[in-house]
Amino acid sequence: MGVDTWGVDYGVLDKNGKLISIPYHYRDARNIGTTKVVEEKIGLDRLYELTGIEYMEINTLNQLIAAINMDDPTIKSGEKILFMADLLQYFLSGVAKAEFCLSTTSCMFNTAESKWEDQVFDAFDIPKKLQPETVYGGQVLGNIREEIAIETGISKECKVITPAPHDTACAAVAVPKLGENVAFLSSGTWSLTGLELDEANINEETKKRNIANSGGAFGKILFLKS
Repeated sequence: MGVDTWGVDYGVLDKNGKLISIPYHYRDARNIGTTKVVEEKIGLDRLYELTGIEYMEINTLNQLIAAINMDDPTIKSGEKILFMADLLQYFLSGVAKAEFCLSTTSCMFNTAESKWEDQVFDAFDIPKKLQPETVYGGQVLGNIREEIAIETGISKECKVITPAPHDTACAAVAVPKLGENVAFLSSGTWSLTGLELDEANINEETKKRNIANSGGAFGKILFLKS
């Protein structure tokens, strides 16, 4: 089994692997006004150059800025952030890892180099210890936890395998001939149109148009516009 969800939202685990508090939703009003902090500390242009992600005030980065502004204790006492699908798969398997697709939605991940971007963490005083290990879709996280198997009647041999757990990535990978000069439109809560690329496309024109280089299945890049 595997889980897919939306992007950007996250939970924080403590040193004992316990979820510290109920996650916020990206539409929470606490994010309003965080753009000013981004502009002051790093600038929107530089942030895009480092991450290649479409800037919106709902991004994980903005949520963490809001948490810091509120003196949210999860930032200081937390040991690792996990995005929503990763968090649910952690509950199922006991293995805490973040998948590439969801990591790229954070606006704290260098999509071109496929790594957490330390410059972003440093600019906003976000502890780098929160950076989770990143894996790609198809990774076997482990067997389902024994207590869950017993309670639900699911076989103890059931594997928890992370898909491309961002819902847009799941939708895109189902498109026939994706990557062969084929564009797609995914419509749900959001409508996103884009292409699948082999590598990130980050330049002055994409910056001006605020186009996302989001993670896709098999390590591909989804060149997306909301």
